Amino acid sequence: MPKMQEPQYPHLSKAPIVEAVIDFRVKLPSDFKLDAFQPLRVQLAGDYPGFEEQQIVQQMIKQEPGSAAEVSTRFSGVHGYRLSSNDGKNVVQLRRDGFTFSRLSPYTRWDQVFAEASRLWILYAEAAKPTEVSRIAVRYINRMLFPMPLTKPEEYLSAPPVTADGWPAEMNAFLTRVVMRDAKSNISVNVIQALEPQVPGQNEVAIIFDIDASEDVSLTSDDVTIAERFGKLRDMKNRVFFKGLTPKSIELFL
Repeated sequence: MPKMQEPQYPHLSKAPIVEAVIDFRVKLPSDFKLDAFQPLRVQLAGDYPGFEEQQIVQQMIKQEPGSAAEVSTRFSGVHGYRLSSNDGKNVVQLRRDGFTFSRLSPYTRWDQVFAEASRLWILYAEAAKPTEVSRIAVRYINRMLFPMPLTKPEEYLSAPPVTADGWPAEMNAFLTRVVMRDAKSNISVNVIQALEPQVPGQNEVAIIFDIDASEDVSLTSDDVTIAERFGKLRDMKNRVFFKGLTPKSIELFL
């Protein structure tokens, strides 16, 4: 039986991507210590000189009737490290629960982004020695600019927010979230659409189109199917993006 051909989507020379994320969630050995990342930090210092510690912060609010609220903050230690490139466009997170690579605007191309993420993932796996990869994900955050006023979001979005007859026509803000699962591929997709508050004097309005495609897995860190699985996550992300926009909207990014 011939293999089904993947849909061909147009190349967007003005792609509205503000952040592309490659993410691995893992389980580490019970005796893992963050010190295991120190040699890796030194090794990556030339390409990723920026450094920050990531701490777990827990905040509790307690309020008794008739009294002011009491706010307490507890720091639970360092959870991982955040490394960034000289220009701040590439960001790596080395954490107790996983590895994340982010490419910030301007976006380059998938092959380049995934190649760098894969290179760094191998180094992370060598240092952390995860016992299991439990989740992989591709997340693309798009910030799309459209002319004001936005009275008909259905001109740009295939799944716009719905308003009732008799409501005011002009939208100032909205936020929608849909979580879906594709039974055939076992891929879950979390889609957020948000209209940013309009700024007086501007002639454009921004809509955030945030697509997170993920798969729950149980793999070793060197599993040969990882690259293929990420390719399928990317295909799902593209499917949601292009099916989620109208032709009029897509034309703005060609």
